[in-house]
Amino acid sequence: MSYRNHYKPKRGNGRRDNYGYQERYQQKTRFERYLSPYQVKQGIAEGTLHSGVFVQTTHKNSNYVRCSGFENDIYIDVRHTNRAFHRDKVVVEVFKRSRWKIMGYNQTHRKNEEYFTTQKKILMAKVTKELIELGSKDKIISIIDGKIKEGEIDEKDREKFIKRAFESERRSIVAKRMRAVRQKGAISKKDKSDNELRPIGKVVAIIESQKTKHFIVTPQVIDPKGRNNNYKKKYLQRKDKETEKESDEERETTGSNSDEDSEENEKLMDEKNQKEEERILKKKNYLFALSGNDFIPNFLIFKNTLPEETPEGGWSNYNILVQFERWDVNSEYPYASFIKIVGKINDLESETQKILVSYKIDRDEQFPQECLDELPQFFEISTDKKNEKVNENENKDENLNKKFKLDPKEIKKRKDMRGMRVISIDPETAKDLDDALHVKVLDENRIEVGVHIADVSYFVRPLSKIDKEARKRSTTVYLVDRAIPMLPRLLSERLCSLNLFEDKYAYSVIWVFKKNSKGEYIIENTWFGRTIISLNANLSYQQAQDMIDHKMDNYKIMPIDELLKERTENQRINPEKLLQNKYSLKMKNAKIDQVVNDISILNKIALYLRNQRYENGAISINKAKLNIKYNRDTHDIDISEKDRLQSMKLIEEFMLLANISVAKKILKAYPNNAFLRMHPEPDPEKLNSFVQTVENHFNFQIDTSSVKSLAQSILNLEQSVSPILFQALHSLEFFQKRAQYFCTGDTTIKSHRHYALNVDCYTHFTSPIRRYPDIIVHRLLTAVLSGLKLEENETVEQELLSLNLIPDLTSQKIISKHCNDKKFMQQKVYEENALLYLYKYLEDKNIETIGIVTHFSKTGLKIFLPAYKTDGFFINYLDMDNLVGVEYSTDKITLVWSKEKPDTKIMEEINKRIKREKDLEIERQIENENGLKTQTGNNSSENEMERESEKNSKELLKKRLVNSEFKNPNDLIQTDSENTKKIIKKEKLKLKNLEKNNYRKEKKQILYYKADDLEEIFNHKTAKLDFVILSEFPVILWITKDKLKKKKLAIIPNLIDIEKQLEN
Repeated sequence: MSYRNHYKPKRGNGRRDNYGYQERYQQKTRFERYLSPYQVKQGIAEGTLHSGVFVQTTHKNSNYVRCSGFENDIYIDVRHTNRAFHRDKVVVEVFKRSRWKIMGYNQTHRKNEEYFTTQKKILMAKVTKELIELGSKDKIISIIDGKIKEGEIDEKDREKFIKRAFESERRSIVAKRMRAVRQKGAISKKDKSDNELRPIGKVVAIIESQKTKHFIVTPQVIDPKGRNNNYKKKYLQRKDKETEKESDEERETTGSNSDEDSEENEKLMDEKNQKEEERILKKKNYLFALSGNDFIPNFLIFKNTLPEETPEGGWSNYNILVQFERWDVNSEYPYASFIKIVGKINDLESETQKILVSYKIDRDEQFPQECLDELPQFFEISTDKKNEKVNENENKDENLNKKFKLDPKEIKKRKDMRGMRVISIDPETAKDLDDALHVKVLDENRIEVGVHIADVSYFVRPLSKIDKEARKRSTTVYLVDRAIPMLPRLLSERLCSLNLFEDKYAYSVIWVFKKNSKGEYIIENTWFGRTIISLNANLSYQQAQDMIDHKMDNYKIMPIDELLKERTENQRINPEKLLQNKYSLKMKNAKIDQVVNDISILNKIALYLRNQRYENGAISINKAKLNIKYNRDTHDIDISEKDRLQSMKLIEEFMLLANISVAKKILKAYPNNAFLRMHPEPDPEKLNSFVQTVENHFNFQIDTSSVKSLAQSILNLEQSVSPILFQALHSLEFFQKRAQYFCTGDTTIKSHRHYALNVDCYTHFTSPIRRYPDIIVHRLLTAVLSGLKLEENETVEQELLSLNLIPDLTSQKIISKHCNDKKFMQQKVYEENALLYLYKYLEDKNIETIGIVTHFSKTGLKIFLPAYKTDGFFINYLDMDNLVGVEYSTDKITLVWSKEKPDTKIMEEINKRIKREKDLEIERQIENENGLKTQTGNNSSENEMERESEKNSKELLKKRLVNSEFKNPNDLIQTDSENTKKIIKKEKLKLKNLEKNNYRKEKKQILYYKADDLEEIFNHKTAKLDFVILSEFPVILWITKDKLKKKKLAIIPNLIDIEKQLEN
């Protein structure tokens, strides 16, 4: 039977799916089939299976599952992920304890391997001497000479066979001895406790999948699996060479090098790619697509769901929206069906949509109509328009100008504070104002300060359509050019927003501060309650800062007519208008002097509160951020550093105080149902790493004995080092963990403390327009103020549910986890979106700036760019021009440049010299060891093998040769002629492959030599630069494209300074 017929599938052994493709069961499956629900239930009950959350990391070989029954996370190899997506709830089967990994194994394993390699070199030298003394080499020579006389071996290959036979014998003895060395030096798992070991397991079932139905991917016509991967590289290289030749020929004929020519070349290349893709697609049943995200797998898109016509330039130039269909056990990638083309790759909008989908963020700013239908009850609507539906998208301006009506019954329940002078301080482009302040001097020593927050919980009723939608979104997602709101704009910008000329519902926290003889502001009394306020002044941060600095000469109050006109105009921000209104204050029923006096009093109290926080041990490391502004009309991008004004710190202090005060209030009333925010203690390893880095590079001692001492040390460090270097510390492995929401009834949370603020409890109360947890806290505070009391062990669930104020304990746990995930995703979305605009800004520019080394290895440098407040960029040594050598050590790395590239013959001589030096070092080690043995003798069981070699008797060596598992030189040569020919052929093939591999390695690897040696070779015409952690050096930035046409930031050292050194 032929090979083809033997593996040909029989009829009836396959089935066709919905898309017409046949599954062959005879094929070996890549993944295991999932266990049945019954098997899962039985396994969990018996304790053989465990459930947990699957976490996909950026390094695909470091995936893990968090299970409650294990002290450490369960490691899942990439082969055993079994089609699980990131954050899926999975069932895991844990392997035997003998297969578990030792925590911190990689570092100890690396040290052991270094020890083993040196031991092997020493053994090789010892065995060589022993074999020569035994006369093994003479025997091999006589046997091979006999084979030459018989004509089995050519005389030319005599030395080669002698060398190889001797080498094989030496290696067989060394290998056997090394087994004993490795067994003695192996890390034992028996002595380790469970918390020192990391379990290893495999995914056997998925309980709850977190994957979405839709993904945005970038198609690549050529499948990268297996042998096609090499074909893909060759295809791309061939295409690049063809285009380069064609462009060179065109330049020679036309003599032009304009942008128009390059655009034409790109069009021609796209046309060729399109034809090539169409040709390849005819032979395939699917289209391969890259996700471009470490947490999402690549996809195979069914060909019959694609449009008949290939888009202009080919599929590889577009991002497309696909729908997940299935993931077969025999497929490396999941299958999906095509929905639509999102846009071209590297297009800002298209790439932004891709980021949003990859992090499961709702891309649509529009809200369901059923949510909007709940809003008309809060507006004054004429009788002829009562049945009219609110459509936020069609009549945006008209809806935003609807008049809000106050409920007379609600007015009686609230404290009327419309007579107070209430001030808001926000960014100049803010449209949803959710916080405001008031200050009132009661007497010489007593001052009343109030924080007023938009009462969103009044409009967002529990279990309503809007509540469910807000819970799903959890947070407002901020992008560079827009924001995707958590609430409909009718709520966030109209009903809830604390706008001028409008009476609004608020939730207020009011303190009475008493000033003592020492100048301290002590809180005498705190009041919580629902209020009605009317905003008197709407200031920007810069305007409030000018009031603090007493720079009010150019300011005037904006006329009421202009204020009313601005409020009724379209809500879109006009940059030119912002400049015109820079010195125009938005005020009503207030004078400039009064507002300036209020800001001055608030600032004094805020400064005292801030100093008190730091004295009490709060840690505050203000990471510098980049401010990116994008003009949609002109498509201009402006980049600057975000200002950190005192007016911002003023607002921050009172918001922190309000959050802490509310947290104490609800925790005291409901110790088992409070919704708080905690910040865990830092990772000890990362903290120690941070401390050592600071001590090594700044000669500065960090005290970690307490939170207060650590906070003071970091504050002193910030004052003693330059701002740029202090910013670069953030790009190192920073020690602080992420804060998270939690419910106090959750027994898995061990501590309620907020580490960074160094307070016992903390929550979020001050931004309910953009954070859903704040709405829950508002509802809890409402329950407290309603007078609902509980016993110590009583739960609040049923009584609060009857009041429709908060969800039960189980739901709160789910909500807190969902809010933590969404907050993290929102941060990642903004970071990646900001990088898109940074790349667009740097496009077609060669920018010279400063880079700071944050990490180095044998392959490259990792740097931080202070000018753009970004880190994590990697410089590969291979990308550096005229780099001739690298000298690597744990403390520093030295890069050596030369005007001329090195001659290969000279490099070979250096290699030989380095090899000779290493051999001499090994011989010295052997001599030292032998000398020590004669003086001290052997005292431990570890020297059994060395005692054996010290006897140096022929009988023992003969026994080892006979008992060796490997072939003896005598056995190797004393064989029939056919076997000898096979051996010769194999040896020749091995030699050829070895030469090829060495050639490839020389092409790819960097040459690691001593800098002094290189200076001698190049007659001192070299320049060298030393790099240590946090060292600064000049770099050049520009935007380039990879093979898949994706933009990336290219960074190389600025060689101007190096060239100067070379000239000198």
